[in-house]
Amino acid sequence: MASFQVRTPFLLLLVGMILLALAFSVFFSLPTRYLLVHVTVPDAETSDKIARELIDAKLAACINVLPVQSKYRWDGEYKESSELLMLIKTRASLFHDVSQHIRQLHPAELPEIIGVSVDKGLFEYLEWVRTSTRPPY
Repeated sequence: MASFQVRTPFLLLLVGMILLALAFSVFFSLPTRYLLVHVTVPDAETSDKIARELIDAKLAACINVLPVQSKYRWDGEYKESSELLMLIKTRASLFHDVSQHIRQLHPAELPEIIGVSVDKGLFEYLEWVRTSTRPPY
């Protein structure tokens, strides 16, 4: 009986610490602050137009444009196309505005707009992304 009494406070403390850690991770975890938004476009003219609009509106800090070969199914048929991939660095809180601007300027019926969370990055670079984009409204 004595050994059970000694273990009980330890077990209660351990369970309490686990519950506290879980609560902290659920209620106090930081939301994603930055995104890398992937957008494919058919040509340089479209990427230039979208990039200029997003950067001028302070919705993006930096945009890289890379040539890619896309392979996909559309309207039930296999397709291949040469496209440009835009890698847009922005705040997570601006995703809605970024995607709306892209939809207005993109010629595709259903443009690829995918936001990927940035979990880690050079602090100074992410701070530059923050100061180069406007705060959300």
